[in-house]
Amino acid sequence: MTPSQLTVNNQQLPITPEQLKQNSCQSLSSPNNSNNSNLLSTDNCASYGGASLTPNTKKLMTDDWSLMTELPCLDSSSKCIEQLTEKAIANSSELVTLDEQIALIDKRLEVAGERIAHTSKKRWTNYLSTDPLRIVANLLGGGDVQRDNLAIADLEIKSAELETYRANLHRRQAEVKSELREEVLNLVLEYEAAEREYALAQSKLATYHQQRQLIEIDYQFGNGSTTQMLSMWQQGESLEGNVIEAENKCGEVIRKLQQITGLSLTNNN
Repeated sequence: MTPSQLTVNNQQLPITPEQLKQNSCQSLSSPNNSNNSNLLSTDNCASYGGASLTPNTKKLMTDDWSLMTELPCLDSSSKCIEQLTEKAIANSSELVTLDEQIALIDKRLEVAGERIAHTSKKRWTNYLSTDPLRIVANLLGGGDVQRDNLAIADLEIKSAELETYRANLHRRQAEVKSELREEVLNLVLEYEAAEREYALAQSKLATYHQQRQLIEIDYQFGNGSTTQMLSMWQQGESLEGNVIEAENKCGEVIRKLQQITGLSLTNNN
């Protein structure tokens, strides 16, 4: 009897690859069967009966990311990178803090400028006096003149310090925006690489399914061996695993982009 035939009522009937797979699992689990060298492994039996992953039944969610997420786009074009970067910048807590600090410094500089202008405008009226000694002191650069000059100089020094600090904040602000843009670009490129990896895995899986159908038909008519068929099925499981792995990579990048941009999955329920 050939590996692809089954004896029923003294007649040899063709056995399909599915029957072979099921019979092999049953034989493997039988305590009376000591020769399982050509039968399915326990791992294969554990997976037997589950839905097979095919290009038609297993579709990558990223085909419809624009519908499933709030991400405005998902490609490495300049326009898309700018859109995602803007979302990331708006979601950055550090940039929010920097904006608040810069706004506070601007307010302090505004107040200091007003005080300097007021002091400079009113300084001569402060020098009017009927005291001869005070008038002489002012004329010589002392007295009220010296006091006002020192006050203005102090305000100018403090304003210069604030402007230096503000410049450092603006510098850090630019650095954060540049870092966010680079991170967004790297994530998008990582996603596109995972997407290509997924497409390749799907292509290999589709080719495998076509080949398997032909080999199973050939096997049903007595060609090939059980070992070859089992090896073929194991190869299919490996290819299915590659598809799932690539899909998971895409999903992981999407989650990182959602985190950095503050966007999330759209609730379609």
